[in-house]
Amino acid sequence: MKMKMSNSVHVVGGMVLAAMLAACGGGSQASGTETTSSSEGGEARREATPEESRIRGLCVQTMEHERQCSPQFVDAIVSLRARLDHPAGFRERDTADHAGLVAEATAEWERDSTDPRIGSTCTHFSELPAEQTEHFATLEAECQPMTDCAAFVACDMRFVEERFTRRAAEAAPAPTTP
Repeated sequence: MKMKMSNSVHVVGGMVLAAMLAACGGGSQASGTETTSSSEGGEARREATPEESRIRGLCVQTMEHERQCSPQFVDAIVSLRARLDHPAGFRERDTADHAGLVAEATAEWERDSTDPRIGSTCTHFSELPAEQTEHFATLEAECQPMTDCAAFVACDMRFVEERFTRRAAEAAPAPTTP
């Protein structure tokens, strides 16, 4: 998922992964679920709650919609990161070579938007506590019916921007009082 670039900065940084997972917190498991044994390699797996299944389904729909709108989605992610300068220095890199960043981000997105990656991302995301997923569900439920890619991506970027902004705020040092 990570691309080698100058200054070891990722173009998209796992675009949606960063937005959904890292910015939302760790993958803590919700209470009230059962652990079962899987026939695949003997790994233990929890049964998804109905809410986790709903969130996972919406996540899969969203990421598949993003994939259908890949050119607009990738350009919007790169532009958003440039506007927010997230990570630091991205704005300058975008100014110098927006088309190059979009090309690199497109290659990264092609790897991140495969069905197996979407499934894994959305399973993990659905297991986050409800307070970390309910706003996503509200925003993305509004976006899903949109068939025009420009409209969908503009709607979808609301969630992505919130996550990037939250992530940056959580990474910032706490203010000191005099």
